[in-house]
Amino acid sequence: AALGEMGGNKEELYVPMPRNSLGFIIGKGGVAISAIEAECHVRMSAMRDNNPPGVQINGPPAGCEKAKGLLLERLGEWQSNGPPEQRSGPAHRREDHAGGMGGLIGGARGAFGMGV
Repeated sequence: AALGEMGGNKEELYVPMPRNSLGFIIGKGGVAISAIEAECHVRMSAMRDNNPPGVQINGPPAGCEKAKGLLLERLGEWQSNGPPEQRSGPAHRREDHAGGMGGLIGGARGAFGMGV
C-alpha cells in the first residue's frame, strides 16, 4: 500500500528557458520531449508565451527533478551550438544567463572589458 501512496505524490516544476531554444528542446515532431517524458514518467508542456518562457513539468517529484536535469543538459547543448538563426551574431547572448552557466561566461567577458 505504501508504494501506491508514493505513486500518487505529484509535483509541478517550471524550468525557464529562452523562447528561441524551445524548438530545439522539444525536438522535431516532439521526439526529444516525448523521450524525456517516457524516461522520467512525467508530462511536459512548452510555455512559449509565459514570461519567462519555459517548460512546465508535472509528475512524481523524482521524475520531475530528473526531467529538469535532462532539459538543462539539452539547453546546454543548444547554447554551445547556438541557435541556427543567430549563430553569426551576438543577439542570443542576452538570454544566456537564463540557462545558468551562460551568466558566468557573460560576467567574465564584462570583467575583462572593464580593465582596458
